[in-house]
Amino acid sequence: MKRGLVRILSSLPQGGASLFHAFHLVLMRDVVGFGLYFGMYSFVRRTMYDVVENGRSAGNGVVHINHPEWTVGSDLQHLCENIALSSFSGAASGIVAYAWRSPWDNRWKMARGWRPPDSPLLSPRRFTLESPRGLRAAGIGAVTWAVYEGCHFSLSRLDEFYS
Repeated sequence: MKRGLVRILSSLPQGGASLFHAFHLVLMRDVVGFGLYFGMYSFVRRTMYDVVENGRSAGNGVVHINHPEWTVGSDLQHLCENIALSSFSGAASGIVAYAWRSPWDNRWKMARGWRPPDSPLLSPRRFTLESPRGLRAAGIGAVTWAVYEGCHFSLSRLDEFYS
């Protein structure tokens, strides 16, 4: 009686080779997709930060959050600005990464026989409310980077407090 991994591999249609079928498509999807995700986040974040700082130094407050209890440059204002910038940047990076990954994912599914060969690689319908996968990618990116900024801010303040 075969056990464990040998049993699983022998039950696959082509043995262990089927695990790596169309693996090159997965590599293209993930390696380039993650590069685009983090690269787009950095680019948009840096660009938006420059816009905010240039507006602040010019005195016209391009992006400025006002509250009566906050002083200019306060920690809470800084946190809110960072979360807003990171959310916008995360949403942009999520959309770009999804737009890259979706066609490669469809090609992989076609190569595995899970989709018909004449399926569209990327449908604009995926970015509408009818099938909001692209919009979901924007939301996930925005929330992920907002939580990251909040945690980073909190930990850096704790580090300053205990130093």
